[in-house]
Amino acid sequence: MNPIGEKHCVISGAVVALLMAAFFCLSASPAAAVPSANYRDYHYIALNEMDLGSNNNLPGNYAVVNPGGDITVQNGAFQLSGTPTPFMVADTITMAANASIVDVYYNSGLNLAPSSEIRGTTFPGQPFPLVLSDLPPIPPAVFDGCTLSASKVAIPVDDSATVAPGCYGELEAKQGSTVTLSGGVYNFKSWDIKNFVTVNVQAPSTIYVRQNVRTQQNSSIQPLSGDPDDLVFYVGGDSNKRSTLGGFNLFVGVFIDTNDAELNLRKQIVVVGTVAAIKVKVRSVHEDRIPACGDDIVDAGETCDPPGDVFPPTNNVCRADCTFCGDAV
Repeated sequence: MNPIGEKHCVISGAVVALLMAAFFCLSASPAAAVPSANYRDYHYIALNEMDLGSNNNLPGNYAVVNPGGDITVQNGAFQLSGTPTPFMVADTITMAANASIVDVYYNSGLNLAPSSEIRGTTFPGQPFPLVLSDLPPIPPAVFDGCTLSASKVAIPVDDSATVAPGCYGELEAKQGSTVTLSGGVYNFKSWDIKNFVTVNVQAPSTIYVRQNVRTQQNSSIQPLSGDPDDLVFYVGGDSNKRSTLGGFNLFVGVFIDTNDAELNLRKQIVVVGTVAAIKVKVRSVHEDRIPACGDDIVDAGETCDPPGDVFPPTNNVCRADCTFCGDAV
């Protein structure tokens, strides 16, 4: 269930103490309102802590599950409006200067800087832990010992390869390469995705990664169907090297990393789907968006943007598909 309160108002941090005392704008909140129990209704989920970096545009819903957990919304971060009404839920929610979110579910604390705002409805008294009955645990298959002795998959610079279901060591895709997963169940020791790599998933796939997934800039990982449920990662974690997604990347899928200490989402990563970890840290100037030719940003698979402009080194005109003659695409 996606909650929409009976009364919406803008709550400024400058008057939060008065609002707490008088319950102004809270008395009309439905007492029985609860946030969704479906984990796929959330964009990011953390078990203990979530840090949403400064000056981010934040679509969808955000949750921290455990008692004592907190969401920190940094300076200038802005939760986008939408239908159903988006919300955040955590035991404690802290908002820095100029931060702005919509609906709020909390229990222990709501800490607002003077220039922060809540644009929707506030629901105090939320019980924790938050019950997400369908959030899958890390399955034992993640730690299958086959990955410790299996062969590494290495794809050279600007090359391509199709990988069938099976058990592998590390997947290393070097700059400009293309990886095609034909679909099915995969076990890997780790993923190391370099700059400008494209990973296409042809059919529904489940990816078990024993250690970590690390992507560099301008890469994309997505099912060809465009449906996030067609690509599910389960990541075991590595205390020496945390998983990192970004930057300027596109990830379409479900990413469950709830056995690791922290998942880092770097600037300008686009996530379409759901990400879950013990701690989620979103870097500053992160923006969830759908990359498109014509948006003035050169995304993975493009070599120029917008169409019609002249781009070096050939000084040829950018074509309608955001490539230009001479770019070897």
